[in-house]
Amino acid sequence: MNKAFLYSLVFTALISCSRNQDDEALPPELTAIESYLDSLAIDAIIDSSGVYAYPIISDSTAKTQDEGDVLRFFYTLSVFDGEIIDVKDSLDTDTTVVRQGVNAIYPIGVDVALSYLKEGEKWGFIIPSNMGFGSFGYSNLIPANATLMMEIELISITSEQEIQNHELVLIDTYVESSDIEDTTKVPLEPPIELAGGMIYKKLKQGSGSTPALGNLVSLTYEGRFLDSTVFDRRPNADFFEFYFGEESLIQGFEIGVSRMLAGERALLIMPSSLAYRESATIIPEFLTDEMVELEIIPAYAAKVGPYRPLIFEIELLSIE
Repeated sequence: MNKAFLYSLVFTALISCSRNQDDEALPPELTAIESYLDSLAIDAIIDSSGVYAYPIISDSTAKTQDEGDVLRFFYTLSVFDGEIIDVKDSLDTDTTVVRQGVNAIYPIGVDVALSYLKEGEKWGFIIPSNMGFGSFGYSNLIPANATLMMEIELISITSEQEIQNHELVLIDTYVESSDIEDTTKVPLEPPIELAGGMIYKKLKQGSGSTPALGNLVSLTYEGRFLDSTVFDRRPNADFFEFYFGEESLIQGFEIGVSRMLAGERALLIMPSSLAYRESATIIPEFLTDEMVELEIIPAYAAKVGPYRPLIFEIELLSIE
């Protein structure tokens, strides 16, 4: 439930080099990269980070990215010797969705790579180990200090505002298709729309006053997606406590709890802008739990992907 990203992507010196350098002057990893590119007569761009980039399918007239845009893409990721690590292509149900340029993608070299593409383009990239997984290794699939190769096809570029507008439509559709507006089926007052597009619906009456700054609040909750899939819960036997107003929780949760009385039960439906927004994306996805364990990304990223509207059903047990 922590609002802030808990990880920092810290690397040692970023590589800066030029294609006309003598191979003798390069570290072994870069010598191998240069030799590979020369053997295929590929004239790659070398990013200031050390990532090598070259177009496969380019279109000078295609839509370009603005800072903070949301990207959908397919990719093939492999180690430098050609062993494929992961593929996400048109056979998959969903494209990968990320917000580029905001430290929400790991490895960071993938974030750098994405910045080169226009909509519809396909580029190849070679990502040195310090911009990849560094000394981390995974089974026999990803050796420590592995150089990564990647092909990325950028399917679409969307502004974050467009994404958020679409979420509000999804929330409206959910409210209309559920029973929460029917006060005969779900008693008490109808749902209220709060700032930012959040919906608040009281399910059980409470008593007393609302939380004040610094109060210790105890509650239970269940977190769900709009399709009713439960991603997190804290029942009575494992109730959740926090000091109100310290901004330690996602914004929508605090806004909802600020309206509640002790003993009250309420339903909060919030867009991602009041929750985990772009979250954090690991490529390949199957490494997500490992990255959480290593505290490279926050725990919530393993449960909530980018731009997911959320539902929380909360019962406020006590305010002290």
